[in-house]
Amino acid sequence: MSSPVTSARLLSLVDPGQASALERLFHTVLLEPGRVLFEEGKPCDALWVLGEGVEVSVSRAGEAPGQVVLAHLGAGDTVGEMALVDEGPRSGTARVVVGGPASVLAAQDFYALRDAYHPAAFQLLRKVCLDLCARLRGSSERLAATALGQSGAAAPLAIARTRPEELEELATFRTLPSVVKLALAQKLGRLDAEGGTTVCTEGDAGDAAYFIVSGAVQVQRGGYPLARLEAGEVFGMVALMDGGPRSASCVTDGPTRLFRLARVDFEQLFSSGNRFAFQLVEGMARQLVRNVRAADLLLARPERSAPPLAVSPADFFSEAELAALDFGEVPDAPRPLPAA
Repeated sequence: MSSPVTSARLLSLVDPGQASALERLFHTVLLEPGRVLFEEGKPCDALWVLGEGVEVSVSRAGEAPGQVVLAHLGAGDTVGEMALVDEGPRSGTARVVVGGPASVLAAQDFYALRDAYHPAAFQLLRKVCLDLCARLRGSSERLAATALGQSGAAAPLAIARTRPEELEELATFRTLPSVVKLALAQKLGRLDAEGGTTVCTEGDAGDAAYFIVSGAVQVQRGGYPLARLEAGEVFGMVALMDGGPRSASCVTDGPTRLFRLARVDFEQLFSSGNRFAFQLVEGMARQLVRNVRAADLLLARPERSAPPLAVSPADFFSEAELAALDFGEVPDAPRPLPAA
């Protein structure tokens, strides 16, 4: 029985030279109809890639008696990736409708590969990010349809080089080692803007993410305000990850200082195996999972509050992870994995 994982979309961004490290962690199983892969509220223990002919239904308990179907998945689809990313409880119950082959990846095996900073683990996480970005964009359109007004076009912005000592202005970066601050400053641009400056425009291609150092930014869609972001928050991460169009415009609300991470710099860091880029992808994947979970809940229960539109760097990394941010290259030979 051939393994469904060899042609899985989940591995489409994994470099062929790195793929074997992931593929050897998957085990092929035969799923019987009626089997429950996982139950809502239970901890994550595995991820499944469905093979030819297999169908799986994912549902969750509704307010009324019975289950609300969240998704119906088939060949090539992945089941259980969100809980694998954030190590949180399952948000639904997955049950096999039509049986057949599948490939299963144990969570502990993936975490071992990730903790060894193997590029394949983070290439897989980036594919998860792209899929979640697409899902979140769809939810965003349903939650806040574009209005008829228009935001002002973004004028060319004067971006200055960031000095390492300026990173002290953002509380999250203050505890970073000097060598990390030096490397980070080389990748971050600094933007000092007056009030009313359009930083990015809805519909434009996303080319950067922004950290708010001081001041505030209004998030607008169709010229109407959606949220006000303040110092310590980040915006533009979805467009940074997927290169898609901006889902909203961002305009400074008074004098504002921003740090800018260009997508080209992020791509360079990621493709070279830079650990900071890897950690950023992992942190963004966790945040996207939280946002998708919140959006799904809001769509199911409109009376709930909307999910956050931006995040703090602290949402990406714990204090210990921030202190350990590493800009060095990942060695050609990753650290050996623990014995099975």
